[in-house]
Amino acid sequence: MILLRSIALRIALCSGAMMLTSCAPTVEVSTLNPQSVNQSVQVTGKVIAIAPMLNQVMYELEEKGQSIWILTRQTPPKLGTQVTVSGKVRFESIALDKAEIAHLYIEQ
Repeated sequence: MILLRSIALRIALCSGAMMLTSCAPTVEVSTLNPQSVNQSVQVTGKVIAIAPMLNQVMYELEEKGQSIWILTRQTPPKLGTQVTVSGKVRFESIALDKAEIAHLYIEQ
């Protein structure tokens, strides 16, 4: 009986902890591609650049030589900080003259 209570308590605690954190899978930046668009993901990396914009900020995360920009309305982490970010993968394509620039990013 005590063992069953202990197991039930552990399951309840783990379930509660999972609710407090994102249910999105942690993925490597290098695995993100156009098929990832609109998927919820978590990525981990080092903040290597910050670009303030009107009412929002973009910051760049680098992981194993690959990078991705994060769009947020929150205060960005400091440069050089290692962070884990949850959000949805988004895609932006911009046509310039005869070229097209396309980028994946994560919207937090």
